[in-house]
Parts: sequence; C-alpha cells; structure tokens
Amino acid sequence: MQRNAEEATLGCQLNGIVLGMHALNVNRPSAYMGPPTGHILSWPETMAQKIHQNPELAASAIGMPAAGTAVCGSAGGNKTQFELYIGNLPDASRDSELLNFLNQEMISKMLVTGPGNAFTQSRVAGRFAFAELRSVEETDKALALNGAVFNGCALRVGRPRAYVPPEVLAAGLAMTPSIVPTCAIQLKNMVKPDELRDDAEYREIKDDIHEEMTNFGEIESVEIPRPLGEAVPVYCGNVYIKYKEIRAAAVAQENMEGRTFGGASVQCCFYPEEKFNSQEWINL
Repeated sequence: MQRNAEEATLGCQLNGIVLGMHALNVNRPSAYMGPPTGHILSWPETMAQKIHQNPELAASAIGMPAAGTAVCGSAGGNKTQFELYIGNLPDASRDSELLNFLNQEMISKMLVTGPGNAFTQSRVAGRFAFAELRSVEETDKALALNGAVFNGCALRVGRPRAYVPPEVLAAGLAMTPSIVPTCAIQLKNMVKPDELRDDAEYREIKDDIHEEMTNFGEIESVEIPRPLGEAVPVYCGNVYIKYKEIRAAAVAQENMEGRTFGGASVQCCFYPEEKFNSQEWINL
C-alpha cells in the first residue's frame, strides 16, 4: 500500500521490473474504482527511454533482464504468452466492465485454475482491446471465450499479432534486441500507394490521419511517401508520424497495433528519429 494516490500512480511505472528471473506485474487491482490512470510507461519502456538518452546507463540499469536472457511474467520478454486480443467490442465499452465480464465467464465455464480472477487487466481501444491474465495456462484456456456474447456482441478472442509460440521461445529463436521507444512511429496497411497519386486525395488522406492520430498526443509531423512516377518504393503506403513526446508515440503504438483500418490490420512500430528527421524512409 502506498502513502497517497500520487505515489500509487507512480508505482504503476514499476510494471515489468525484473526480480530474479521474473518480470513483476504491477497494476491497479481489478476492483479499482478511482479516476482513470491513463497510459503509464512500463519499467522496461521507461528504462529503455533513459538508456536511449544516456547509453552509459545500459550497464547499470536496475530491474532489467541480463543481455541474452528471457524472463517470466506478463510484462517480460514473453508478454504475449499472457495476453489475448479481444475484438468486436460494442461501442463505448469500458475496461472495468469488460474485465468483470471476462472473469465471470472464466469462472462460469470453469476455466480458472486457482482462486480469484484470472484476468488482471484490460486495455480498451474503441472496438477492440488487449487483456492480460495471471498465468500461461489460463491464457490458453481463455481462448475458449471466443464467441462469448458481451452486451449483444459476439467477441473475437485470439492471440495478439506479436504472439510467439512457447516452443519457439524455448528454442531461443525469438530473442531479439529490446525495442527502444522513440517519438516517431511507422504504420503499415493504412493507405494504398495508388490512393496517393491524386493531389487532392493525398491531402485529404493526410489531414484525416493527422486528425485521427492527434487523439494520442501532439504531433510534430506526418509524412506519407508518394509513388515516384511509375516507380513504387517498398515503403510507399507507409505512414510515418513524429510526436512531440515519446509518451504520446508509445500510446499511439499500443493503440494502433492490430487495429483494423479499411479492412486491413494495421502494423505499428517505433521508427528511428534520426531517419525521420533526415526524411530517410525504410520499411521496418
């Protein structure tokens, strides 16, 4: 228990801190009824940001996994083992309402493996959400909730796009360098190259995307590379956005990854700021 509400909120930044070989899950309890906390960077994201700004801290960062090792826990390197994608949500769904429903369904269908609630948190973003569970076993069992009716809508419950099968993790084939958050992001599958040829249509698309993405924070620049005559570079059709703050980019990345746009699933990742600043476009 914290001394005050402000310290309790700050304590959420410890989510993902590594103790031994386990990444701790530090979040609001499911019964929390206070004001919305909003997006808070996890410990790995916070430390990655600090290391990005001061590389000399890499060797002394506290609570980070050692290079080349994997950690256990929903906030660790294998986070997707504890996470599910929830699609086809009704409009105006709330985190607490969805979380209560999922936990009740787990209990009524006898999918829990221990006392208490299996789902620990949910993050609603419009018509979809990501939900985390306390164990890998219950995450596997929760796939049986696919089709469960929530406020009149049959939910689509499945693995997130970034899911890596356990056997791949065990073989050590999924170990990749930590992703360092930046102020810039790259989005795929939001526009088609042919839509960018007409000047008026291009301006309209750019304005619409700018307006949509300001929901996550103040934007510094939106860049959408266009076809070069008949030539269509591999990065053409990608959208590159730079925010004023890393926190805004992190919120955008989390909310846009996997979102359906024009019938296609959006892919969103952080983009190197030096490449954005020099207008160097690549296809990550």
